[in-house]
Amino acid sequence: MRGSLLTFSLLALLACKDDSSDSTDTGVPVGLPDDDGDGFDQESDCDDNDAAVNPEAAELCDGVDNNCDGVTDTDATDQATWYQDADGDSYGYAEVEILACTQPEGAVANAEDCDDSTADTYPGAPESCEEEIDRNCDGSVGYADNDGDGWAACQECDDGEAAVNPDAQEVCNGVDDDCDGALDDNDDSLDLSSATTYYQDADADGFGDVDFTTQSCVAPAGYVADATDCEDADTTVNPAATELCDGLDNNCDGTVDEASAADAATWYADTDQDGYGDADYATSACDQPTGYVSDATDCDDGEVAVSPAGTELCDGVDNNCDGSVDESSAADAPTWYGDADGDGYGDPGSASRACSEPAGSVADSADCDDGEAAVNPAATELCDSIDNNCDGSIDESSAADAATWYADADNDGFGDASSTSRACSAPASTVANSTDCDDGDGTAYPSATEICDGDDEDCDGSVDDPADLLGSGAACGAINCNDILNTRTSAPNGEYWVDWDGSAMEVYCDMTTSGGGWTVIHPDNIGSLGDLDDMRDEMDRVMAYLRTTTGLQYYTELEQLPAFSTYDVTAEDINTTTFRFTFIPRSVAAVAGMTQGMRSNGSDLTFTNCDANPNSYIEFWKTGTSYTWNADYTMSKYWRDSKLASTITVPDDYFTFTAIHFGGCGTHSTSAYWSAYDGMKDAAFAVR
Repeated sequence: MRGSLLTFSLLALLACKDDSSDSTDTGVPVGLPDDDGDGFDQESDCDDNDAAVNPEAAELCDGVDNNCDGVTDTDATDQATWYQDADGDSYGYAEVEILACTQPEGAVANAEDCDDSTADTYPGAPESCEEEIDRNCDGSVGYADNDGDGWAACQECDDGEAAVNPDAQEVCNGVDDDCDGALDDNDDSLDLSSATTYYQDADADGFGDVDFTTQSCVAPAGYVADATDCEDADTTVNPAATELCDGLDNNCDGTVDEASAADAATWYADTDQDGYGDADYATSACDQPTGYVSDATDCDDGEVAVSPAGTELCDGVDNNCDGSVDESSAADAPTWYGDADGDGYGDPGSASRACSEPAGSVADSADCDDGEAAVNPAATELCDSIDNNCDGSIDESSAADAATWYADADNDGFGDASSTSRACSAPASTVANSTDCDDGDGTAYPSATEICDGDDEDCDGSVDDPADLLGSGAACGAINCNDILNTRTSAPNGEYWVDWDGSAMEVYCDMTTSGGGWTVIHPDNIGSLGDLDDMRDEMDRVMAYLRTTTGLQYYTELEQLPAFSTYDVTAEDINTTTFRFTFIPRSVAAVAGMTQGMRSNGSDLTFTNCDANPNSYIEFWKTGTSYTWNADYTMSKYWRDSKLASTITVPDDYFTFTAIHFGGCGTHSTSAYWSAYDGMKDAAFAVR
């Protein structure tokens, strides 16, 4: 013995109880909650959400204070047993046990150490033949030969077994017989006569292949002791498998697809070869025997025309083997229809089949009302909400008294005479009249109001015909504003359309000033006007409107002086940006010392041409264009001084940059200079 045994014990902490208390008293004060229903309220229970935790629960090694003693895993009922390993050689001392939930420091789970005071003594430790110590815990010292096999304990691996020593033969016994450190199959010197023969089990079905063997102490991976597998590449084939009809010897009995196969079919004799067998003559086989079928429903195996697939006929024979003869389902059984009203036409809803005609029935099924003899396929269809002729339709267009309706595609209440239909009542989008002249335009119909758009809205055969449409649109262009005023005597001032040189042009019509009928031209059109002769009714006069910088408007009706009344006042484009009123022709005005000028609002405005300059005009420039002439003087001021306040308002965009040039010493001025004299800004022009 190498010292006294050390005994360790763990003291349990016990909770004190009052022995006098009633054992049935849970200690739960009345009214306190017990959420987990374990008999302990929230005050005494340390976890009232877990019924397995309470003061009376058994403590377990689970990291939980099961018994509510304030300590976790102490005195647990499932503690493991550990053994002291004082010398740290990983082998424990059996005489010193320690109970604990987790491995304590200095303890191990085994109890195989024979001396826990030194780390070089443990099972399997090397021994010396020179010392009297049992280092490997086999019960003998190094130089002893306890088993009498001629080998000292220090020279062999088990001095307690004479059959184990360096001279021994390694055999399959789970022992290192020759003490070379290799055991059984791991020892190259193994006596194979002691080994077992194992057979390869490639498909892992538990049955081996007799053609592939190995000898070993224990079965190697992929080998078994059985040698009865007939197909080691298929796990479904082995002596324990179920024989199936699959072309394989599934159960390795030497026979393929025998009649005893689990899925072998039952076959029935088919003497008449109609594909249906006789249930009284059956056999089992994987493959269909000659003269047999899988069906067993033939009721007469001596007649090929009689079988479940046979067609039942009205012939006194059970052709289809259903147990009945000449039933209503017979293929050639006629269908009969009830004829309650006796009109010779049957009710399709009262049909029956039979090999012979039932009473009160007919072969026809076309009657749609078998309670009314006047209703049948031979009757005349009428507009009476009845399908008189039984064609499936009520009051169709072919009814004898159907009316004619006309398409009203534009829903204006007037129909298209070229698109008709007959019906008992008006079809959708149709009307009874046929007076629409354009059924694709809901604004065109006999009572519509004609507008200027190139269409005949009132269907009277004329387009844009009312006189009061003149000038109201691009399609109703007038010759000029005077044309509009003469046609529409009460036409108000405003913008209208004139037909100028084959194109529609929007203008402003002054229907008030000096008798009205003045056509005010927009300056955007300058450069595309040419001369306005075809627009003018009066060639001897024109109109110019003046506008101040504050927006006030005035007018000046301009004409020739009496001395030049034989000449027209021309109104024309002179280039792409300038439009001009010319008073005295250049050839006439080119005379020095001549009195020249123009008349404005009835007043003669004159000057003496001091140098024979031939100019005698007022010109207007296209929107956005201008230039600079001399300062404002003479005729320019005379003209503006003759202005009269306008009672109309010409739209601002009709006013534009203006210039006036009358001979030498008359004037040579532009509207840019006017505001300093009288606040005038620019002018607009018109003809009549």
